[in-house]
Amino acid sequence: MTRYSLEILQQPTRARMCGFGDKDRRLIGPLPILELKTNNTTTENTVEIANFVVHADLWSADFQHDCNVVVNPASIPTSSQERQGSSIISLGGPVNVRNLIGCTVSSSYQLRHMDGNPGVFFLFPDLSVRVEGKYRLRFSLWDIMRTWKEGHNYMLTHVYSEPFTVYPPRSFPGMADVTPLSDWFSNQGMKLSLRRHGEQ
Repeated sequence: MTRYSLEILQQPTRARMCGFGDKDRRLIGPLPILELKTNNTTTENTVEIANFVVHADLWSADFQHDCNVVVNPASIPTSSQERQGSSIISLGGPVNVRNLIGCTVSSSYQLRHMDGNPGVFFLFPDLSVRVEGKYRLRFSLWDIMRTWKEGHNYMLTHVYSEPFTVYPPRSFPGMADVTPLSDWFSNQGMKLSLRRHGEQ
């Protein structure tokens, strides 16, 4: 029986909160990079791997609850609006929005390690978090072909990142350094946004 696991080769460490607008997105860095591990290296297994994706979602640093949804503060009536009562058009109460935004799904990529050996990798170069705090990312491996055939979601395994901090703008220490591994995969044709250290 084929078994799969995910190894996080590059852990996220920090990000600047991007708030609730759409024009000031700041990416989690360094960009998370995972490798697929398996006990089966046959050709048939290689074809199967092409159907795999990894999905990222956001959790509290203590593993206690997911942090994928937050309330948009603009949807909460102010005290002055509440005093005006019926003269304010109701929006139906607080509006929930995604806290982790960007491309939360990665296809599998067959690339080469820095030592030249081939591997199967999943990269997340486009993730941002709206609200400051300490978080972990949970990465889940899914077989989309099996999901389609069997009619239900089929998760093979999952792994959590180390905790990372999302800072408010005034205390953000700047972007993490571009890592040799990020540069290595970028040079293999991966489209990655590689900001340099000190950029805000």
